[in-house]
Amino acid sequence: MIDEFKNEMFGFIYMGGIKFPTPAVINVTFDEQGGGYPPLSSHKSGTAGTTQVFLKHTLIHSLLDAVFESENSRLENKGYVSKYKSLPDGNDYEVAVKETYRILTLLRNVITHNKSRLASNVGRLVCSYDKIGPREQVIPIYLDISYGSLEILYSIALMRSKLKGSVDRYHQLMISAMYGTAVSQVAEFSDEYKASSGIGLKAVCLDRQIKWNRRYRVVSPEFAIHDDRVKFSKITVGEPWAAAEYVFTDGASSYVVPGEFLDEDGYIPRKDVLLWESVNNII
Repeated sequence: MIDEFKNEMFGFIYMGGIKFPTPAVINVTFDEQGGGYPPLSSHKSGTAGTTQVFLKHTLIHSLLDAVFESENSRLENKGYVSKYKSLPDGNDYEVAVKETYRILTLLRNVITHNKSRLASNVGRLVCSYDKIGPREQVIPIYLDISYGSLEILYSIALMRSKLKGSVDRYHQLMISAMYGTAVSQVAEFSDEYKASSGIGLKAVCLDRQIKWNRRYRVVSPEFAIHDDRVKFSKITVGEPWAAAEYVFTDGASSYVVPGEFLDEDGYIPRKDVLLWESVNNII
């Protein structure tokens, strides 16, 4: 049932030709490297009217909410704070998904109950007011987020809705990097959970910069194995927003190794290559 619901929701979301910013993966072979790369396809964000935002947002939040409930039936009929606290946050990927849900839920609640408080201001969506809780306590509600940031969060929600079971390290890394970009563009945020716990939005702690916008995937890289290390012949990426990644095949297993994890000479420990085994096929 959830699969049918998801398919229908995806259909509604995409029927208007809406595209969200996701890692653009371009397959290349090593001998084509000198021939140049296709031009970057620009992504325009932030100019949609609030009515379009309301509809799109409600659909995407409903989809993500349904996915969580299908994976954990105990979340059904639970309030936002209970659902949020039940989501795992043991690594950067889980934090990214959990905090994405948190931001999208705040906006969903404002759209449902206080849409007049929302305003569009120079490429940003903003709201600020005091909500009165069930015990007459004052709950500050603040949000100041760029439309570009919001659309990245939509992409994370859609990708998470497509992922089932184990999530490989590559997808975890890209989603974490996307969230890092999105949350950096949130100027203000305060919700019910912050009011009760004092805890604001959590950040991810990636140990290196990941250029998730555009990925050149070398599907037949030149490489050599030296003892316990693999040396890839690195390609040159001239675009500051893009990076390369290398597909390594060993028997029936395939590994996508981000170029950010190679050293300057293209080396990576062979045991580290094994960490990048492909499990999912979303990106």
